[in-house]
Amino acid sequence: MSAAKENGPGVRQHQPGLVSTNPTKDMAMNKQEATTTADQNSSVILMLADLAAHAEAVNLEADNRSIQMVTLKNVRAEEFFTDRMNRAHDDRMAFLEAMTRIKAGSVQEAGAQLVAAVNFFDMVDCEFPEEDRRLYGMFEAIGRVLFSVGEAIEAEHGRIAGGGFDQMTVSPWVGVLDDNGEERAA
Repeated sequence: MSAAKENGPGVRQHQPGLVSTNPTKDMAMNKQEATTTADQNSSVILMLADLAAHAEAVNLEADNRSIQMVTLKNVRAEEFFTDRMNRAHDDRMAFLEAMTRIKAGSVQEAGAQLVAAVNFFDMVDCEFPEEDRRLYGMFEAIGRVLFSVGEAIEAEHGRIAGGGFDQMTVSPWVGVLDDNGEERAA
């Protein structure tokens, strides 16, 4: 009997390990797995937080380069970096928004989602009409709670994935006295 008949029609003589005679059983995409677990969701949250942090780093770098190009009067390069900055911002917002669609399974994941919430809070704050003082006061209260919870989580569990509160530009608690009457650090 020839080797081709012995091994099946899909197997070459010189590369027997590269071709399967039963792809539906052997291919990883065809294996049956259980539904997504909380641990798998959690790893997705942290992965999205890391991607959001990376997109923010790209955004900041492109912003800096764009400013340099304006100084050098290089219009094409400035447009390139501005476009790159905008794409990175859009990517970051997509990653942060995706994080809100998964329930956290640990303090670390909850912290990462809290960072996302603060980012959304900052975006809304920029657009919020200050004319409605009562509603704006409630909005500011939400911000204080978000930062307070985030800083407490970091104090107990370490830096939060996806940026952490030490990366935040504006905290309502800067300049506020702590329980000992000392000014809180940023």
